[in-house]
This record gives sequence, structure tokens and C-alpha cells, in this order.
Amino acid sequence: MLNEFPDYSFVPNFYPHPRSNPKGHSYNQEEDIIPLINKENYKVHEFYLYALELFNRGYYWETHEVLEGIWNSLKREGYEAEFIR
Repeated sequence: MLNEFPDYSFVPNFYPHPRSNPKGHSYNQEEDIIPLINKENYKVHEFYLYALELFNRGYYWETHEVLEGIWNSLKREGYEAEFIR
């Protein structure tokens, strides 16, 4: 998953919702187990780097989804969670 890019960048009313629509690019995709990020590992954190690459390629909704997963793995608390938020 982390080396692949979706077939489209989700834009409401233009493409099917990625998760809720059977034609969506992430439909029925299992949630990833995301390792914790911190100030020592963010430069090599696979999911963080993937989120940056998604953003740089114009996949803004998809970027949000990955960053939200990282944020949730941090239980939405602490310095790292604030940085990701």
C-alpha cells in the first residue's frame, strides 16, 4: 500500500468516496497498524513519509487519512499528536 498511489485523488461529487463506495479506491481496505512516530524517527517513519508524498502528488484527502491514522495511533495526545494534527 505505501508504495502505491490511488487511481484518483478524491474530490467529492467528482469521484466515488474511497471508503464507503464499492467503486472507491480504498473500499474494503483493512486499516493499517501504524507504528508510533516521535522526534527521533519521523525522518524514516514509513507512514509519515507516505503522507508527504501523497500531499506532494495532490492526494489531499488521502493525505488527511494517513495523517489521521498516525494521530489516532498517538491517542491524539502529546507533542507528536499536536504536530501531526
